This record gives sequence, C-alpha cells and structure tokens, in this order.
Amino acid sequence: LISYSLYLVHPIVMFAYELFCQRLARHGLAKPAVFSVFALLALGTTPFFAALSYRLLEVRLRRTLAAWSRLDSPAPKVARPAEVAAPSFAARSR
Repeated sequence: LISYSLYLVHPIVMFAYELFCQRLARHGLAKPAVFSVFALLALGTTPFFAALSYRLLEVRLRRTLAAWSRLDSPAPKVARPAEVAAPSFAARSR
C-alpha cells in the first residue's frame, strides 16, 4: 500500500541524506564510511517516511476528498411511504 508513497518520498529523503553525507566527506570521513552511513540512513528511514506520508497525506486526503464530494452532491431522493404504493387491484383487472 505504501509503494506509491515510497516512490514519491525516496528522492527527497535520499537528497537530504546525500547533502548530509557530502558534509561528512568534507570533514574527512572515508568514502566507504560515508557510503555506509548513506545506505544505512536511506534504507533505514525511507520506509518510515513513506509510511508516514501514506498515513498523513494519502489516507487523510482521500477521506477529505470523499467528504467534500459527499457535501457537493445532492442528497439521494428517498421515496416517502405514500409515494411507494402497492399496485392496486383495479390496475390489474384492466
């Protein structure tokens, strides 16, 4: 269910971690260590942010849009008991 959220969120999360890891590299951390930090952060937290995005954005947005569409649409016409008449015997005898 969160695959679309994962698709949407992963570039943002990875870009933020890429900037963070570039700073680590500028401070003298070895490239394998920087890559390890990047991989652990990205793989460890991207599913979390995708689930959070799914829960807070997609589910709530879907509920809000559904509520708005119910508000905009006219109420369904409900037949009153007097309008729902049983067929009369006179109509059958014709």
